[in-house]
Amino acid sequence: MKRQRGPPGRETTAAESTERRIWYGYGTLGRAEKDPLGMFLQDVIRIYGEVTVISLPILLLVHILPAGVWYDATGAALVAWILMTLVGTLIRGGWVQPLATDTPGWVTLSPWLLVLRVLYFNVTFVVAAFGGVFLGAALGWNFGMHFFPLFQCDYFISLANVNTGSVEDSEKLISELVAQIDEI
Repeated sequence: MKRQRGPPGRETTAAESTERRIWYGYGTLGRAEKDPLGMFLQDVIRIYGEVTVISLPILLLVHILPAGVWYDATGAALVAWILMTLVGTLIRGGWVQPLATDTPGWVTLSPWLLVLRVLYFNVTFVVAAFGGVFLGAALGWNFGMHFFPLFQCDYFISLANVNTGSVEDSEKLISELVAQIDEI
């Protein structure tokens, strides 16, 4: 039987040590000393994977919403995804103290904590994605994907649901795009 290290429910080893578990392949695990950048990158990958897999239902929902209707929800979900990964990484690495506890480190993957995380992460994404849209609309903010500097644009092209399976469908799509660009 494996012995619990640290308090139950917390991964304190990663927060208090510069060692990280590594996988050599073929089922061989080991521990290696990492520099701060290596620790940060490994923690980013671990937390990103956890947040992404646990939050897939809401991430897929935001992704499949019709184009032009919930662009802001996509942007808000992206911001929430990045922030949740960053904060989780900083907590896991011991750079930031978690709220309401003196014990450093990220929470373990125990069954009950995993169930709570499924609920918490998905509710957080729903509130961030759709709450951000409604708050922006209530305050009169009119920005969507150009909220991000890499995607600066002042106009959105909204297309009806157009199938692109045949040549005729592709020509309809192109003509509709040209018409919308001409309006701009």
